[in-house]
Amino acid sequence: MCRCGCAATCGGAHRQVWSVPADFPGWVVVALMSILLASRAWAGIGVGATPTYPSVVVVGDTNVAVSLTMQNTSTSPEDGGTVTLDRIFHNPSCGSDSPNPCSVAAPNNVDKGVFLAHGPAQGLAGTACAGVSFTIQDIIEKRCLPTNGNLCTTNADCTGGDTCQDLNVTTQTGEFEFLPPAPVVLQPPNGTDNLDLCTISFFIDIIKMPTKDASGQAGIQTSPLGRVMATAQVGPVSGTGTGSTLVTVQEPTPTPTPTPTNTPTPTPTNTPTSTATPTSTPTPTPTNTPTPTPTRTPSPTPTETQAPTPTPPPIPVVPSPASPAGVALIVGLGASIAWMLRRMARGSRMR
Repeated sequence: MCRCGCAATCGGAHRQVWSVPADFPGWVVVALMSILLASRAWAGIGVGATPTYPSVVVVGDTNVAVSLTMQNTSTSPEDGGTVTLDRIFHNPSCGSDSPNPCSVAAPNNVDKGVFLAHGPAQGLAGTACAGVSFTIQDIIEKRCLPTNGNLCTTNADCTGGDTCQDLNVTTQTGEFEFLPPAPVVLQPPNGTDNLDLCTISFFIDIIKMPTKDASGQAGIQTSPLGRVMATAQVGPVSGTGTGSTLVTVQEPTPTPTPTPTNTPTPTPTNTPTSTATPTSTPTPTPTNTPTPTPTRTPSPTPTETQAPTPTPPPIPVVPSPASPAGVALIVGLGASIAWMLRRMARGSRMR
């Protein structure tokens, strides 16, 4: 009987037959079987979700182009078929880049609101989702609330007094979902084209500085995350893929205010302007005016009435000799004198 490693001929055909010796240790057999099984388990569905962002952004920047790429990285035997993307998730900012770091169940690293993602969200040309328009939508999930936070379908899935409720995950963690009009199918990995991947291009606005540093590098980083749920055609087998990157966020640089050049400015001459100075008008100060005291008025004493003084006759006004009245007066006086002289002469003769 041949033992391990011997060759035997069966039916004219030469073949190599391997057998295990009876005294071969059992633990070695178990170890060999584990290796064989593990090598089979390594094969299966593989899918990545890689965000692509600028390495440095500045608060206040808008319409910054970014993308998220899902790629079929399956191994044999699943690499022989397609992979359908069931759900595509993206979180623009997280305080850590470790696997699944920002979730409802692990909220310590949540740092939402650093970036605002918006459309248009379009499939990149040349990829499996070329021309596809994606809708950015909040994630609504059923969770056991208010304590556990696990996914659920009915209240029976929850314990400890929790109930199965709808939860807006986007408002809790910042993660949202890209919704295509139809499922995106990735072709088998072949290395010759880009039909085994789908790239979604979209835009972000940089709203604020991160409150948590996602890295120990210089500066302050945040970590955009990608997550995808997919199903391989072979099997079928379902799986989940994740990816992340780091972005340094900077404060805006203050814009320097231009310093004016030293242009001589004409200095106005101080021409004195006569300003009327108001004179101080004395305010009359009330004096202590004595109040009149009534006095006794003596009785009127009769006074002697004097006789009126006779008024002298008016002095005749002698007219000027040059005036007609003066001439007449002179003539009259002359005639009177002549008459008186004749009378006197007559009287002398008569005596």
